[in-house]
Amino acid sequence: MIKLGFEEEVYVDEIVGATPSQDWTNLVAKIGLAMRLSSLEKIGVFGLPAQERMVAEIMRSNSEIGEIISRAAPDCIVVDNYVLAPAIIASEIPWVRLRSANPLEINPVLVPPQNSGYSAENGDAVEWAHFTETQNKVYKILWDTFSSWFLKNCEASLPVNAFISDSTHLNLYLYPQELDYIDRRPMPDKWVQIDALVKPGERTFRFPPKLEKYCGGKIIYLSLGTFGSADLFLMTRIVELLSRTCYTVIVSKGLNYKYVHSC
Repeated sequence: MIKLGFEEEVYVDEIVGATPSQDWTNLVAKIGLAMRLSSLEKIGVFGLPAQERMVAEIMRSNSEIGEIISRAAPDCIVVDNYVLAPAIIASEIPWVRLRSANPLEINPVLVPPQNSGYSAENGDAVEWAHFTETQNKVYKILWDTFSSWFLKNCEASLPVNAFISDSTHLNLYLYPQELDYIDRRPMPDKWVQIDALVKPGERTFRFPPKLEKYCGGKIIYLSLGTFGSADLFLMTRIVELLSRTCYTVIVSKGLNYKYVHSC
């Protein structure tokens, strides 16, 4: 199937079903008020179930991913995921790691732990270490199980406490340079920062016709990603607050968008 200029090979997770991101929405809804807990408390209540879900998907789908790679025979594989499929390593095809989330995990030197929400300006090394140690302890059984299975399926080891490794070829991460942490930590080897991915030939952004009449002044674009957008209370609260401002705001809802305009 050809879509957006790419030839697609789609694997289907039987547990997840066909609705994009619905399983994540269900997870956030099930956890409910846990989203209002501290980052430290949330490790076991939300972080672990989310990581378990991603690991389970790869373990269920690895064989099919291997079959797709064999059939498609790509020159290179780009991996945008939090968990690495051993079929990618076993294929011996060059691969590129693409990280579209916050880059705190990348060479975590002099920066707060990923998912902690701790301040980089007034960092507490003891607090940072406690968060990391707690997370590793909570994830240990899952990591032991997955890393052992990973080794059996591709004869390669994962870094300790990590569910994906850096590529030996190239690693990319998407994050605005103005907000990045490169003033605090050195850029690790074979990692490259890029501001955004834009399909060639479509670099000029145009507002949808239904929004053009609202776009005369300053415009704010807000996106919280899968987890944030699935938290209905949070999204409702943010939209209500934004509606009080004198700005045009486009709020990402995943597959759709919503506009808020005041004044």
